[in-house]
Amino acid sequence: FERFHGMAAEAALGRTAAELLPPPQLARDEASDHAVLARGEPVYAEEAALQANDGTLHHFVFAKVPLRDNDGRVQGLCGILSDVTPLKQAESEVRELNQSLERRVAERTEELAEVNAELRDANTQLEAFSYTVAHDLRAPLRGIQGFADAVAEDYAERLDAVGRDYLMRIGRAAARMEGLIDDLLAFARLARVDLPLTRVPLDDVVAEALRLLADAIGAARARIDVGQSLHAVRANPAACVQIVQNLLSNAIKFSRPGVPPHVRVRSERRGACVRLWVEDNGIGIPPEQRARIFRPFERLHGQEEYAGTGIGLAIVDKAARRMGGACGMDGRAEGGSCFWIELRAADAMEGESP
Repeated sequence: FERFHGMAAEAALGRTAAELLPPPQLARDEASDHAVLARGEPVYAEEAALQANDGTLHHFVFAKVPLRDNDGRVQGLCGILSDVTPLKQAESEVRELNQSLERRVAERTEELAEVNAELRDANTQLEAFSYTVAHDLRAPLRGIQGFADAVAEDYAERLDAVGRDYLMRIGRAAARMEGLIDDLLAFARLARVDLPLTRVPLDDVVAEALRLLADAIGAARARIDVGQSLHAVRANPAACVQIVQNLLSNAIKFSRPGVPPHVRVRSERRGACVRLWVEDNGIGIPPEQRARIFRPFERLHGQEEYAGTGIGLAIVDKAARRMGGACGMDGRAEGGSCFWIELRAADAMEGESP
């Protein structure tokens, strides 16, 4: 009181509110007093902004209760006033900080949107470049293969052993180049084409992949066990076949020396999704290397050990993500690898959590 009114408490004793309060404050104070006295009901947590004697604005919360005699008649009132100016100042600072933070978040979001747009544009250009380069490499490669075949057919007898070895190496190199181009085109095509989703029975997908790999399966004397009644998923049929074909091809290729490949294919329902497993008894993948294998051109073995382009699993990953799914790999205690893809179940309800 003394700080607010600028007078000692002794000086205020015996003086009325009209003598102590400025007119605007007095009017508000008297109005609330009359309301309490007239209705006989208390007033709690009313707020008021009042100007102190030094001109500063203070915020108060006041409560007023009627005072009654033994017969219950209102004889007066009692009021309590609390200065909440520091609280109001803190609230104002918090609002300003929140506004500042919102501005900074909006600015940062806009910057990130611009960077993401630039990255998308760069990725699009890179994918278009990869597709164009891979496509344009086909013509000269066919020329190399054609001339190599012509030399082998018409001039092989004139070549000595060294010459025939060189010719064979040209043929193998051209075949590897053709495989690389095919995989590059398949990888780039996944980003360029639409992948409409429909109901796809995994039984049909696995059967088609096995048909395409029939020669490789026979040459490796591989045993493929397919679980009964595989689930159906919501996916793109061609992309699904490409995924399963790549996983089965790897399971057959990366086998242990002298051990025929044994591959097991099964599926299981997981909430709104279906997970397809491809398990093998091959050489396996060390845990520290598993994060690399789904990136393009990542190879854990040389061409002399296991042929390949290093794009097969990158195609699996990209195709799965394009269809709203995921892929991964788990180790097996008994050795080998266990790859999986997870796609939305064909009969999953809209909005059902994965």
